[in-house]
Amino acid sequence: LNMGLQKSSIRIVPVFNGALELSHLEEWHQHELDVRQRLGSIFQYLENAVLGQWKPPPKVWWVAPAVLELAMRMAFRHLNILPICTTEDHAQQVIDYVREHNSHGLLAESAVYMIFQPPRLFSSNSLKLKFTGKIDVIDVNVDSVARALDLHPNRFTLLAALLGNHILPAKDLHDFFCDLLEVDSTDSLQSVEHEKVIEAVINFVRRLENTGPEFVGNIIFRSKPSSVKSELVSQ
Repeated sequence: LNMGLQKSSIRIVPVFNGALELSHLEEWHQHELDVRQRLGSIFQYLENAVLGQWKPPPKVWWVAPAVLELAMRMAFRHLNILPICTTEDHAQQVIDYVREHNSHGLLAESAVYMIFQPPRLFSSNSLKLKFTGKIDVIDVNVDSVARALDLHPNRFTLLAALLGNHILPAKDLHDFFCDLLEVDSTDSLQSVEHEKVIEAVINFVRRLENTGPEFVGNIIFRSKPSSVKSELVSQ
């Protein structure tokens, strides 16, 4: 990989997540539960394979070794590629680094970086190193995504916020979702497909004449008491 990068005159800056990010603790907990379930499936598979014909476990069950991150840091340093580490909000600090250093692009796994509109975004899930030394990677075309959604990229951040996140959770947007979908209860909302909720929010963001926080907040939190509304809008 390093030789391929050098041949292409590409300089990389690996960024490791060193942030505690308490706001993402629930996501981390869910990830750990998923890993535990995959490990259980692997061991169950191996036990059954002993009795029958051996076949390798499905690739989707792959779990990264706990020492992988440390090994990668050591490998980068051995290749004279100095990695950096975030300490607060990982995604925000990565984007700040890209902007401050005029980086040409960002290679990342999460699609959340698309809403920050980096110069170019490459999907790490598609990264392939060939025996010839060439590197194949998919360039995420933000303009194509915007055309498909019929939504200006400048409104991606607002769209992401109104779909729910660790700052503004979906429970605080419950009444807003009900109004968009014209349902009047939690049971009715839970029966609606996620795709319809996303489509309704996209249509709402597209039709907005003003995307200012106070203007949008007064619309989506209009059923909340004034004190609660002010707090939610400030988030």
